[in-house]
Amino acid sequence: MFRLLILVCWFFTTIAAAQTPPYSQAISPAFQQLNLGQGVLFQADSASRISIKDLLIGEYQDTWEVSEQEVLSFGLVSHPYWFKFNLDNHSITDVSTLLEVGYSLTNILDIYIVENNLLAFQYNLGTDRPFENKPFPSRAFSVPVEIPAGRTITVYIKAENSGFLQLPMTLWEMKWYFSEQLNNKLLTGILTGIFLLMCCYSLFLFIMLKEARFFFYSAFCLCFVTTLWILKGYASIFFFSSLNYWHDNLLIMSVGLLCLILSMLGEGLKHFKRNRAISLLNKSLFGACIALIISPLIVNFQFALYFLAVVVSFMALSSLIEAGYYWIRGNNLARLFATSWLLFIVGMGFLLLNRFAVIPRNDFTEQFVAGSAFLGLIFLALVLAHRTSQEKQQKNDAQAQADISNARYFDIFQNAPEGLFTSTLSGEVLSANAALCASFGYKNFDDLQANYGGDMSRFYHHENSRDNLITEMLEKGFVNNVEIKVVRVDGSIFWALLNLRLSNFYHNEDRIIDGSIVDITQRKKQELRLRYMAQHDQLTGLYNRRKFEECVTQVITGEQEGHGKNIIFYLDLDQFKVVNDTCGHSVGDKLLQSLTRLLVAEIPKDQVLARLGGDEFGVMLTNAFVNDAIELAERLRCVVQDYRFVWGEQVFSLGISIGIVAIEANMKSFAEVLSFADTACYTAKEQGRNRIYFYSETNSMVSRYQQEMGWVSKLNDALAHDLFELAFQTIKPLTKTATGDHFEVLLRLRDEQGDLIAPSEFLPAAETYNLIASIDKWVVEHFFIWMNKHPDVYQDIEKASINLCGQSMADRDVKNHILQCFEKYKIAPTKICFEVTEGQAIRDIDRTLSFMETFRELGCSFALDDFGVGFCSYSYLKRLPIDYLKIDGSFVRDILADETDFAMVRSFSELAKAVGVKTIAEYVESGSIEEKLSLIGIDYVQGFGIAKPRLLQEKTLAKAHLKLNE
Repeated sequence: MFRLLILVCWFFTTIAAAQTPPYSQAISPAFQQLNLGQGVLFQADSASRISIKDLLIGEYQDTWEVSEQEVLSFGLVSHPYWFKFNLDNHSITDVSTLLEVGYSLTNILDIYIVENNLLAFQYNLGTDRPFENKPFPSRAFSVPVEIPAGRTITVYIKAENSGFLQLPMTLWEMKWYFSEQLNNKLLTGILTGIFLLMCCYSLFLFIMLKEARFFFYSAFCLCFVTTLWILKGYASIFFFSSLNYWHDNLLIMSVGLLCLILSMLGEGLKHFKRNRAISLLNKSLFGACIALIISPLIVNFQFALYFLAVVVSFMALSSLIEAGYYWIRGNNLARLFATSWLLFIVGMGFLLLNRFAVIPRNDFTEQFVAGSAFLGLIFLALVLAHRTSQEKQQKNDAQAQADISNARYFDIFQNAPEGLFTSTLSGEVLSANAALCASFGYKNFDDLQANYGGDMSRFYHHENSRDNLITEMLEKGFVNNVEIKVVRVDGSIFWALLNLRLSNFYHNEDRIIDGSIVDITQRKKQELRLRYMAQHDQLTGLYNRRKFEECVTQVITGEQEGHGKNIIFYLDLDQFKVVNDTCGHSVGDKLLQSLTRLLVAEIPKDQVLARLGGDEFGVMLTNAFVNDAIELAERLRCVVQDYRFVWGEQVFSLGISIGIVAIEANMKSFAEVLSFADTACYTAKEQGRNRIYFYSETNSMVSRYQQEMGWVSKLNDALAHDLFELAFQTIKPLTKTATGDHFEVLLRLRDEQGDLIAPSEFLPAAETYNLIASIDKWVVEHFFIWMNKHPDVYQDIEKASINLCGQSMADRDVKNHILQCFEKYKIAPTKICFEVTEGQAIRDIDRTLSFMETFRELGCSFALDDFGVGFCSYSYLKRLPIDYLKIDGSFVRDILADETDFAMVRSFSELAKAVGVKTIAEYVESGSIEEKLSLIGIDYVQGFGIAKPRLLQEKTLAKAHLKLNE
């Protein structure tokens, strides 16, 4: 009977189950877990108008759809969804269950329990609702559902989310639910503990080793745990229960931070070789991750999710490119990192595809995401381990290399030629090489340690030397190139070059000093010898000019002591050249040595005697009276005058000219004082030699000499800075028609006031002091430059006369310079005539003739200037190859009134015609003179009556003006 009853019950139950709608789930007391998804009714509330009341009264019944998904997933939606399913209990026992919605990020989740079309329970949950609304403090959303025996319970759910809308729903038997929760918490706790342990360990390594990669890995583990807890829902239970609004945004931030830290970890490894494209891609990834982190702060959550999808897509593409690049060209470390990065990104991609409802959410996708992330972390740990192993190997190699270097350093230290040592500030010697031990007379370092007494001060000659050096070193940290006297073990003293450096190391809390010592005794002796040679004349042993200048300068700049004056002698031997030329320079040197001994015997020991050069000497008397100085000078003159120098059979007597000057307050330099003394000596020579002359500013001879010396300075300045100016004066033909310009080139000097100075003012000084050759070269070159720059003027020139002195014509350097100017500036030699006075020409007749022959062969002409005033004009007229004869103006100026002058000029003209030379008359100052000269056959005339001298630049301007008028 009982069996029959059971069979009947089973029959009716089977029929009832067959008649159960697809959205109904049969629940028995023996069930443990039921996944709700497939068969659940759902509809979209696009206008957000549907309420539970509408559904209970039967509204919107035709819009329900049946789900075919195991896990309800709709991707990103902006409106609510309604869900409906029945729970049938056909047993005779009440069943206590618990409905869990497993997506912890749902913003609004309203659950309605309906029995017999009446609302029994209502739960308003979601991240936008207070955490206290949850019936259980679960990681997601769980509500109790009691199903009475033999009844059907209908469950309505309204879900709305600003992000992904997913409802993984599970109906649990109450005990099984808490057991599953406990297991899940245990597993999550274990994983969290592992990662936190890894995080702490990496952080400890970072603190100890100061290497960034361990910090990044620690941060990565922490962010991974944070993301895991947010996804699992534990974060809302333990940390963010009062910050439900930030729950969703924190997920975006943690994922962005996770990606950023992973990228920075790759950079922190600093072992990848990237090309430019990969580096740019990585930098772009940094920017994208930072933008993702801050996106929840500036945009809504849904837009941030879209941006997350874009960033992850970009990261997937970049990780794929980098992985391929590193697998092809990278090393093992790069390959491991690329693999970990790719696994992490693939897992995140699957998670996003699942959440966007592109792929279904099931156990496989969930486990794949977790597995890829876990494998990514494993590979990342392998990367760190591999890198650490590499660095350990590198450190071992570096240590081995350091050991080799230390051995080499010790070898270099021991065998260095200079003395090396280390000591403490207190004076204890810690080490010393063989060179240092030998320098101080010790056999080796052990001998030094045993005998130096523990205090390095004994090595220094002066008692406070080491203390002074230590004080300076403590201030600057080093002491360089100090020359100091030190003492050997036997008490002998030698010079040493000492270098000290304060080390950063300590010995028994005493700072260490590194030092070196070089024995420079021989160098010091050489320096003393060189200093002596630099200050003394090698032949006589007297002070040289430099030392004499130093002594005089000190007197000039110092204060006057006593009542006397400071007086300078300038001594110049007379007839010394005769000895040199007759017997040779070696004999002259012996004479100078003999005279030096005589002079030294007369000069007081506290005064200065110096050889200034050649046969010139200088004497400086300090705090002396003028009368005493003159008496001393006279004694010196007499000593030299009375001395007879015998060489072989020849006996020489000499004299000496002495110039004396007293240093006055207005004399500011050695050059000025010596110039005055030289002037006085020159004056003594002009007065007949072997004399004494005391310098006085009022003496006329001194004034003339100083004036000439002033011109020397001005002429040198004019040559250096091109202060000369060129002028010209026309030469007019009388016996033929002019075919071009014929003129004489003249020289002018412009002074400080801008006035032009005639050559008669400065040429005598130029000739006296051998500057005339340089001036002649300047005139030739600058006139050629002017012609080269003005070709229109150049082509009109028939003949240009340039004055040359006899010194220049006898100077090979001037000759070569003029030849180079002809070639450099492309000047036709036929246009140039060189003028030379007869007195200058006959000084060195042979070189003059050589000069003239050279340039006549080129096509140049020559004129004999100032003809008639010389004592041998007629005798040299035939010998000199000239083309023009310039009659001196002293014969031409008075030709109208003086018959003698007229006869002289006529005879000059006839003589010139006889030898085939053209004549040029100077100083033609009127038309009457011109007419009379024409009558006697003069070929050319020149003077103020023809044309006054003008600057060359006026000729250039006149030509330009003429062109404009044409």
